[in-house]
Amino acid sequence: MLNQYLGVPLQLFGYKCCRNFMEKREAICDIRNENIWNIYQLLPYYIGIIAMAYFPLVVVKIGKHAIDSGEELDNSGTQLLSLETKDTDFLFLKQRGPISISKLLFGLFGLGDRHPLLVSRIRRTMFVLLTPIIVYVFLLVYHGLGQDLIKEIVKHKIPCGFMSLLGGFTESRDLFLPMFGGPVISLILYNIVGLIVILVPVDLSKILEQGLPPDTKPFSTLLMLDVATIEKFSKKHCRNFSRYRKVYSVMRGSIYMLINPVFLKFITLFHLRRWKSIMMALCSCCHMKRCFTFFVRMPLFIIYIFWCIVETLLLYIFYGFPIFLFILSVVRGYVRHFKQSNRRMLVVSSVCAFILFPLCCLFYFFMFIIIILQSFTIIGYFIFFLYLSLIVFPSRSFGFIYFIIMFILFVHTVVKEFENEYQALLEFTIKASEKLVKVKIAKELLDHKAKNNSGCCATECLALTNTIPLGMSYESLSIQYGFQNDYVLYKGQVPGVRKDLFEYIIDKFLPVHIAFFHIIIQILCVQVLVLVSIIFISRYIKNFTSDESNEVLNVMSVVVVTMFPNLIRLLFVRVHNKNVRKRKVRQSIIDFWEKKKKFAMEN
Repeated sequence: MLNQYLGVPLQLFGYKCCRNFMEKREAICDIRNENIWNIYQLLPYYIGIIAMAYFPLVVVKIGKHAIDSGEELDNSGTQLLSLETKDTDFLFLKQRGPISISKLLFGLFGLGDRHPLLVSRIRRTMFVLLTPIIVYVFLLVYHGLGQDLIKEIVKHKIPCGFMSLLGGFTESRDLFLPMFGGPVISLILYNIVGLIVILVPVDLSKILEQGLPPDTKPFSTLLMLDVATIEKFSKKHCRNFSRYRKVYSVMRGSIYMLINPVFLKFITLFHLRRWKSIMMALCSCCHMKRCFTFFVRMPLFIIYIFWCIVETLLLYIFYGFPIFLFILSVVRGYVRHFKQSNRRMLVVSSVCAFILFPLCCLFYFFMFIIIILQSFTIIGYFIFFLYLSLIVFPSRSFGFIYFIIMFILFVHTVVKEFENEYQALLEFTIKASEKLVKVKIAKELLDHKAKNNSGCCATECLALTNTIPLGMSYESLSIQYGFQNDYVLYKGQVPGVRKDLFEYIIDKFLPVHIAFFHIIIQILCVQVLVLVSIIFISRYIKNFTSDESNEVLNVMSVVVVTMFPNLIRLLFVRVHNKNVRKRKVRQSIIDFWEKKKKFAMEN
C-alpha cells in the first residue's frame, strides 16, 4: 500500500539475492543486509522526501518573482501596488537588477505590464501543467530505452510509480493509485482539478497571506507561534512584507528561528511559565493538604514533561519542514477566503465552495506531493548513478559530467551578466540624475538669494549639496523653499528615477530584445561547437586502444569545454569607458526632459 500510493521502494524488502549454478544444480542465496535494504533505491527516495519538504520555499519564491515581473489585480479589478514601493511610476535601486531573465520569462516579455490578469492566469496554468515535467521526461526515456523492462515488471505485479503506465492502461490500473483509477486517470484528474483550484482565486498570494499566523497574538502552545515571535528569534524581517514575500519570509524565518540558541531558552521558559500557571489554577481551585497535593502534582508533572517533549519535537518538525506550514496556510487561507465571500454566494455556490472545493484541494495537494516526491526521487536516481559512473566508468563519464557542470556555470554567468548590465545602467542613470538635481538646487538657491538681495556664490550652494546627503538636503530645501523635483525620488535613502526615463535609456543604450538574443546565440554556439568538436575528435581516435582513446577524449573534452565558452564570451562582452558612458547617459537624460517639456508645451 505504501508503494501503491506513496511510491516507497519496498518491493525488494525481504527478498534474497540468489545465484543459480548450473554445474552444481543448486542456487546459493545471499541474505546480507546490504542486499535486503537495497540502498540504491532508498537513498534517492530519501533525497526526494527532503527536497519535497523544502520545495514550498521554491514555489513561493517563484511566485514572488512572478509578481515582481508584472502587476496583478485584486478582487475589485484595480491594480495592486508594488511590493517594494507605492510610487509605481518610479524605479528604485535594489540589490537585484531591474531587468532579469526570470522577470522577462514570468512577465512574458512585457505582456504582464499590459495584461496582468491574463498573464497571471497563464502563469498558473503553466505551473499546473509543467509540475510533472520530470515525470513526463522519464516516461519518454523509458518508452525509448526500457519499455520491455517496465512491461515485465508490470506483468509480475510490481508497483513502479508513474512508470507503470508504460506497461499498459489496464495492467497498471491496480499497481499505482488504484483508488483514483491508476496513473493515467490520476494525471488527467490532477491537471483538471489543479486548474480549478489554481484558477478560481483572483489573487493566490492574498489567500496564502491570509493563511499565515497573525502578526501579534497570545499563544498557549508552541505550535501556534505568531509572526512577531518568528521574526524576533529568526532575526529576519517578516511583518513589513506582504503577499508572497511575506509567506516566503515567514517560512524561511521559521527555519532560522529553530537554530537560534536563544530560542531554546525561550522554549524552556515558556514550559516553566505554563507549568506555574497550571499549578496556580489548580491550587486556587482545590484546597488540599500538602501531602495529598504532592501525590497529585507528581503524576501531572510527569505527564506535563512528556507533553513538553512531544510538543517540542512537533515544533521542530512543523517549523523545520516548510511543507507543513505551507499546507496549513493554504487550507486556512481558502477557508477564510470563502468565509469572507460567503455572504455574496448563492446556496449552490456555498455547497460547491464548502464541500466540493475542499475535496478538490485535498486531491490536488495529495497529487502535488506525490508528483514532487516522484520527481525528486528521479533526480536522486540521476545524481546517484552519475556519481556511481565516476567510480565504475571514470574514463567514459568524466568528460560528460565535466561538460554538464561547465555548461551550467556558463549559463549562470551569462544570465548574471545580463542582469548586471541593466543594474549598472540604472546606477548610471540615477547618478546622472542626481548630478542634474545638484545643478538644479544650486541654480534655484542662487535665484532665491538674488531675489532677496543676499549674497551666495555657486560654490557654497554646491558645497551644501555635496556635504549633506542629496535626499536629506533636497527634502529640507523643498520644505523651506518649495522646490520641485522630477529627476530623482528618494524612499528613505534609496534613490529612484522615473520608469519612462529608464525605458528611454534602455532603448538608446541596450535594448532588451537584442541583449536577450545575444544570450540565446551564446548558449547555442557553445552547445554546437562543443558537440561538433567531441564528435570530430572521437572519429579520429579510433586507431588508439580503448584506454588511450578514452584518455585522449577526456583531455580534449576538458580543453574544448573550457576554451569555447570563454572565447564565445569574449566575442559578446561589452567593454565601456565608464566616464564616457556617464556623460552620454547624462546627455540622454537632458534630451529626454527637453523632449518631455517640448511635448507638454505642444499639447
